[in-house]
Amino acid sequence: MILPNIIRNIHSAFLDVIFPRLCIACEKPLEQHEKFACSWCWQNILQVSPDDVTVRVLMRRFEEIGTIDRLFTPYYFEEEGVLQKIIHGLKYEGFTKLGVGLGEKIGELIVGENLPFRHECIVPIPLHRSKYRERGYNQSEYIARGIAETLSIHRIEVSAVKRVRATQSQTHLSVDKRKANIADAFRVMMPWKLKGKHVLLVDDVITTGATIGECARVIRESGAASVAVASAALAKLTI
Repeated sequence: MILPNIIRNIHSAFLDVIFPRLCIACEKPLEQHEKFACSWCWQNILQVSPDDVTVRVLMRRFEEIGTIDRLFTPYYFEEEGVLQKIIHGLKYEGFTKLGVGLGEKIGELIVGENLPFRHECIVPIPLHRSKYRERGYNQSEYIARGIAETLSIHRIEVSAVKRVRATQSQTHLSVDKRKANIADAFRVMMPWKLKGKHVLLVDDVITTGATIGECARVIRESGAASVAVASAALAKLTI
């Protein structure tokens, strides 16, 4: 196994000379150990603290729903920021490895929490079939893969929950209108895969929590023992 690894490293180094890997944010050449963005750009992404107003507001909403137990998210999504470029590359430019990398960051965060139990399966927030046809993939599934690799979780359930209703964009809707827009948009198709399990529900960005809250509701009602939610980023509240 040592020789193939050496050959792979030489090949990778050769490609980096011919086609240098660039930071997706600042376009600076990446060092060998850097992924997608340079260390400086990663360090300048605004990180989430459990005491932040945004986290407290979201957790209050989740407590009102009564179906979400924990929230794991490492970063804030800022307009024109580094993370926006990473997530846009993932969602709209087909750079699915970015999703895996973000999932690894979430997985590292979860490892540091020293939870009293292991998540037994991961559910990526499903796309409606029309959106999936348009994009060709579900970005949340790639984030889930990165989490699964980091936490050694062997079950990513991509078919257990289905998005049964296409909804309008949530971007410019109020909190109440988002709830109405997303109501009954999800259905658990395979409840036996979730029943009694500690489920980790994964999205790319959480804004008001309406979408992930509605999906968590149907998962919990299907018999899941607990539902934690994870995202690459939160939209920062300005209150």
